[in-house]
Amino acid sequence: MKLSIWHQFSSNNSSDFTIIGVFDSPEQAKHAAEEVQRILNRIRDWHDANPESADELYDLWASGEYPPPMSAVEKQLAQEYNVHWIGAIDWFDRVEVHTLMDRLVVVQPDFHVDYGPSPFDQIMNRLGGYGFVAGTDAEGEPYGTVYLRLVCDAPDDTAVATILEEMSPYDDPDPFEPESNLLKAYGLKIVFRWDYYQGEWKLETLVEYLRAKSCKNLNYDIAGVRYLRTDSFSLDGDQ
Repeated sequence: MKLSIWHQFSSNNSSDFTIIGVFDSPEQAKHAAEEVQRILNRIRDWHDANPESADELYDLWASGEYPPPMSAVEKQLAQEYNVHWIGAIDWFDRVEVHTLMDRLVVVQPDFHVDYGPSPFDQIMNRLGGYGFVAGTDAEGEPYGTVYLRLVCDAPDDTAVATILEEMSPYDDPDPFEPESNLLKAYGLKIVFRWDYYQGEWKLETLVEYLRAKSCKNLNYDIAGVRYLRTDSFSLDGDQ
């Protein structure tokens, strides 16, 4: 059986990042996703309503100025949500916002943006969750790493052996980060751990696969976060 669940890595000269919000309930996650989309819509509407000011920002983006000054609506949003907004974002209309597996909110700009994720990790905190950033900036420097973990109980030893065999091609940890990708069995309990950005076992696809193998008690969480810089992160919402 060939299982295509590996997230293709793309490298270019643009920022490539994902903002992940973790919430306690599906209701909180749904509300947060809707609120983030409303924020992005407000920025888009400001650009549409203020073409001359928007053109000035586009010129600054084109010149490579970093960070570009915030737009008027971003200044207002920074005050409303009490977050540190570094500068105007250029991906407000090139982004997908969705919930994943009930409790996660994923904000995924396309692969051709020049500026980073700030302050949307902080906004996740303000909305009652925990915000994280995985990915790289326009120079290829990492913002940080987010590790996901999924644990399940297989029905029997035969199922464990089958899953380990079929999933073994994806058990490929970074030699400098031995725990980056992990696939292990402890009796009938199987543990998956992976770097969301560099090698994503797509969570929904993986859950579907394991359920087809009659696995039970599937649980997932954020296994760990490793930040390599401090210009765009906040675990407590204060930075």
